[in-house]
Amino acid sequence: MKKLLYLTTCMISFLGFSQTKWDVKSDFWSGKALYENGSKITVSEAIEKAKGQETIVNKLKAGRTNRTIGNIIAYPGAFAFGYTLGQSLNSNGPKPNWGIGGAGAGLMIGGLILEGSGNKKLREAAQEHNNLNKTVYNFQPELNLYCSENGLGFRMTF
Repeated sequence: MKKLLYLTTCMISFLGFSQTKWDVKSDFWSGKALYENGSKITVSEAIEKAKGQETIVNKLKAGRTNRTIGNIIAYPGAFAFGYTLGQSLNSNGPKPNWGIGGAGAGLMIGGLILEGSGNKKLREAAQEHNNLNKTVYNFQPELNLYCSENGLGFRMTF
C-alpha cells in the first residue's frame, strides 16, 4: 500500500512539471522570439528541451537556419539600397548607381521573405509542441480519501 501511494504521488508530481507551453511573440530588439511560460528562451534551449521529438527539432533547426540566412542577406541589401537612396537625395554628391540600389532592394526583400519563413517554422514547432502535450495540460487527477465497508482508502479520479 505504501509503495502504491508513493508511486502515485511521484506520478502526479512528475506530470505537473513535465511540459510547458511555448509561444512565439514579437520582441522589439530581436524580432520574433520563442517564449516558454512568459520567459524568453533561445532556439538552442528549445532544441535541448525537445530532444526525442524529431519533427519539432527539425522545424526548430530549419527555422533558425532560415532566419540566420535571411538576416545575412537582408542587412547588406538594406545598406546598399539605403546608401543609394541617400546618394540620390544629396544633390552635391556623386551620382547614385541604381543597379546596386536595385540589387540591394532585391536582396533585402529576399532576406525578409527567408526570415518570415523561419518565423513560420518556429510558430509551427511551438504549435506542434503544445498540441503534442495537450493531454498533459488537461490531465487533472483528484485524490480523495474514500471510506467503504472494506475500510479506509484513497481514490484517484481522472
